[in-house]
Amino acid sequence: MTLAGDQVASPRSLPSQFPDVDEQWWEDLSQALKNLSQVKTNRISLPPAPINREIKEFTGLDLDTRISDWVTGHGDLHWANLTAPRLCILDWECWGRLPRGADAATLWACSFLVSGLAEEVQRRFHDDLSSRDGRICKLWISCKLPLADLEETHGTNHLERLRSAQMDLIESLS
Repeated sequence: MTLAGDQVASPRSLPSQFPDVDEQWWEDLSQALKNLSQVKTNRISLPPAPINREIKEFTGLDLDTRISDWVTGHGDLHWANLTAPRLCILDWECWGRLPRGADAATLWACSFLVSGLAEEVQRRFHDDLSSRDGRICKLWISCKLPLADLEETHGTNHLERLRSAQMDLIESLS
């Protein structure tokens, strides 16, 4: 086991303020995810069945949610599993094969409580998140968030942006 030298970027997976990260941190995260995506493994982090089932339950629609590009990833990449100001990725029990964009989609969905943070994640990981697989992952991860609990504790303002993004994703996948 290795001791991380810095504190987590947020004490919770969904931060309430913009994490203390700079340009180098974003570059390091991007490179780490790129390097990880190229690791060969048979370990499965995310099988396709839950993605299909949970999107259908959330939307009530029979969308085509087949994933075409599988890579190796972290599997639980949220703000409480990242350190700052120097990057260290923590909590590796979920790593394995998952859809390209799933890690970035998790970080994106966990960023909606902070104004501008989801947009920054989208900008940083645009290629993965704008792909069909990335949009499927964004919809799937965001539909798993406990929206009712978040609305009660944080109000509706931030969640309206998330709901609007979800509707756009549904439209783009229809």
